[in-house]
Amino acid sequence: MPNVRFQYGHALAAAHELSHLASVINDKAYAWQQEASRALNMADSNLVRRWVGGHSDTFQANLATASGDAETISANLADLATRFADQWAKAWGEQDRINHARWAQAEKDDDGWFEDHVVELVYDEDTGPPPEDPETPSARNSYQPTRGPIHYEHEQDRGQVAYRSSSAARG
Repeated sequence: MPNVRFQYGHALAAAHELSHLASVINDKAYAWQQEASRALNMADSNLVRRWVGGHSDTFQANLATASGDAETISANLADLATRFADQWAKAWGEQDRINHARWAQAEKDDDGWFEDHVVELVYDEDTGPPPEDPETPSARNSYQPTRGPIHYEHEQDRGQVAYRSSSAARG
């Protein structure tokens, strides 16, 4: 069974950058709102000093559109970051299950005749259930790996999945 071909490190780095970009957009939108409030002087009840009229209405409409767009873009970027992290967790879990199966087969292959025929009558060698997917990384943990590789020594052609070892070292 071949390894899972997935760019583990790149996926989490992309998720981290997308999440950061979403927060930058939120911060900028908040700053725009603050400056616009000053420009419109909404807090001033004195109508002489307050900006009113057609240009004010256009400005407020454009500001509302820009705020809505910023909110939508930020939410979509955060969702995309979550999707990258979710795919990381699924690929990581699948590779761990492949490694677990290889480890279990290696354990069985290492058994001698006595273990294969006599000991098996007394008890069944239990290698345990295959591992579940790891917890999905999130913005809370800066999209760092949530667990290291399981039975990494049984990962074939490690050159394909070098990011598993390097990304796990980050976490």
